[in-house]
Amino acid sequence: MFARLTSQAREAMVLAREESGRLRHPWVGTEHLLLALLRQQGTRAGGALANLGVTSASVEHELIAELGEPSPEQPLGDSDEEALRSVGIDLPEVRRRVEAVFGPGFIATDHLLLGMTEVRGGLAMSLLGKLGVSAGMIRETLEA
Repeated sequence: MFARLTSQAREAMVLAREESGRLRHPWVGTEHLLLALLRQQGTRAGGALANLGVTSASVEHELIAELGEPSPEQPLGDSDEEALRSVGIDLPEVRRRVEAVFGPGFIATDHLLLGMTEVRGGLAMSLLGKLGVSAGMIRETLEA
């Protein structure tokens, strides 16, 4: 599926992993993807969120209120690509070959944001709800 993402959507997924690591969470969830979409400049998802008054600071504030301060322990994950390389798997080459076969991506950041609205129990929508933003508002803003 990663091959079907646009370059901006792929970047958002990488940034989500970075957000998870920065917050010392041992998982990547919708809340991390939301923060990643807010970090990106010039995307439809980021623009829609900005139009709704959502900022990375407001989301992070609500996230910390919900989950508490980041743990001082560093989770696993930063060296995954290196670990794969040590057993002969070149992840960038795998991505290049998949894209060569399947073509460039078509799932964009706005599609990731819309998909996030449908995740039952996803923390991102709970956080957005606390900021006064609903799934319907996101859809309307993206359609405008």
